[in-house]
Amino acid sequence: MQRAELDTVEAFDALGLKQDVCSYDDAVQMLHLIGIDSVRLISNNPRKLRYLETNGIRAEFVNTHWASPDSRTHS
Repeated sequence: MQRAELDTVEAFDALGLKQDVCSYDDAVQMLHLIGIDSVRLISNNPRKLRYLETNGIRAEFVNTHWASPDSRTHS
């Protein structure tokens, strides 16, 4: 999947798998426990953003940007 340059969501689709089968309940509970009510979410998955927000955590969506492979990133 990496050679095809697919992100996680695209890779799951290509393999015919369900998206985001994991639960973020523990993370949300921990954020509430330590008094964090807002985060910057570094992800390209808008479902994670919605999950946080529907569970009381304000989230700023920061889309990831990947550099093109070149001599500095591949030897």
